Amino acid sequence: MTTRRVLVATGIYPPDVGGPARTVRLLEDGLPRLGIEVVVVSFSRLLPLPWGLRHVRFFANLLASARHAQVLLALDPVSVGLPTFLAARLLRRPFVLRVGGDYAWEQAVERFGIEDDLDSFQDSNHGWRVEWLRRTERFVARRAARVIVPDRFLRDLLRRWGVAGDRITVVPNAVQQADLPPTRAEARAELRVEGRLIASAGRLLRLKGFEGLIAVVESLKGEFPDLRLAVIGSGPRHSSLADQIQRSRLEDTVMLLGALPHERTLLYLKAADLFVLNSAGEGQAHALLEAMAMGTPVVATRAGGTRDVIDHGRTGLLVHPREPSDLREAIRGLLRDPERANLLARAAAHAAADFTVSRTVDETVAVLRSVA
Repeated sequence: MTTRRVLVATGIYPPDVGGPARTVRLLEDGLPRLGIEVVVVSFSRLLPLPWGLRHVRFFANLLASARHAQVLLALDPVSVGLPTFLAARLLRRPFVLRVGGDYAWEQAVERFGIEDDLDSFQDSNHGWRVEWLRRTERFVARRAARVIVPDRFLRDLLRRWGVAGDRITVVPNAVQQADLPPTRAEARAELRVEGRLIASAGRLLRLKGFEGLIAVVESLKGEFPDLRLAVIGSGPRHSSLADQIQRSRLEDTVMLLGALPHERTLLYLKAADLFVLNSAGEGQAHALLEAMAMGTPVVATRAGGTRDVIDHGRTGLLVHPREPSDLREAIRGLLRDPERANLLARAAAHAAADFTVSRTVDETVAVLRSVA
C-alpha cells in the first residue's frame, strides 16, 4: 500500500511550546514534499471544553480524520497514544508511536512530587495513579507496529518496557538551519543585551530544574555583577519561579520571558554567552540542538538523551542532575574562560550539522512506509 496520508495525533500544537509541537510542524512542512498529506488532530485545541467531553471529542475527531489515512502516528504514549491506538484498532490501520520521553515519570515528578530519577523510577512503586500511567505507556508502546525515538537512551528504555528491538527506530530531532539568526552581535543588538547572558528554555516544569538554575545564578552575582538569566517557556511553575525571583530580589537579573515565537527564542539563544539545560531528565531537547548549531557554549545535565548529544569536554559540559555545586562550577568556569567556551561551541556547531531536517523527515517517512 502506498502511504498518501498520515494522521498525526498530538497533545500540543504551535504556538504551544514543546517537542511534540516542533515535531508536528516539521512533519507538516516536510511530508507533503514527498507526496504525503498530513492530517493533524490536536488535543490542546479542545482544552476549552469540559473535562471528559474534550476526551470524547478528541476520540471522535481521531475516528473521523483517520478514515482516509494509511497510518496513524501518535506523539506520546498516553494522553494521545492510548486513544490513537484504540482508533487504529477499530479502523484496522497501522499504529506508529513516537516516544520523546518517559511520560509516566514526567507526570509522576510534576503532579505527584516523586523524587526518583528516571532510571530508578522504572522499577519503583508509587501508588495506583502513577502505576496506571506506567502500565498504559508500556501497553501502548508494546502494541505499536513501530516505535520512533530520538536517541539511543530512549531506545534502551523502550527495550526495558518490553518493546522488541527490531520495532524501535532511532530518528534524531532536527535543527531548522534556515531559521538561525545570522550573528551573535546582531542578535544582541536586536535584543539590546548587555553584559553576560545565560539562556535556558523549556516547559516550566519541576523536572526542568529552573529553580536550581536561578539559585546558581544568584550565587554567581557577586563574582559576575553583570550576569543575567533569560528563561524562555511557559508552564505550571511560572508563579513559583516568579515568587523565588522576588524573594531573592533578582528582578533585575532573571527574566521570565514566557513562551516566545520561535524566531525570538533563537535570538536569545544566539545572543547568550551560555545555554544551560538543568533538567532531571530529557529525551533530545530541541533547544539544546539549536544552541549548539548557533555556536553557543552549552552546559547540560547527564540526563537521558543529552548524553548522546553532548561529548563532555569536547562539544559542551555535562554535570550531574540535582547537583547545584557541579552546575555552578561548570558555568563559572566557562564564564571565566571564554576561549575554552568558544572551542566547545565551535565543536558543538560542527556536531549539530548532522541533525538536518531532510534526515529526520526521510527517516520518519521510511518508518511510516514500512508499516503501510
